[in-house]
Amino acid sequence: MRLVDLDEMDPDFEFRLLENQVFVASTPSIIVENNGTLKLLYSGVVPTVEGVRKAVGAS
Repeated sequence: MRLVDLDEMDPDFEFRLLENQVFVASTPSIIVENNGTLKLLYSGVVPTVEGVRKAVGAS
């Protein structure tokens, strides 16, 4: 897992977010990367640990 400070975000990562149409408009936001694909899981909601595990297919 990697935590990204939006004020200090790497411009290449910011471009990848835009390229994949992942828009961070609320905090907290949880984005996962899988084989180069980015997916926004949660935005503006604090999920449970179990909810995150279920969303990423972990048990």
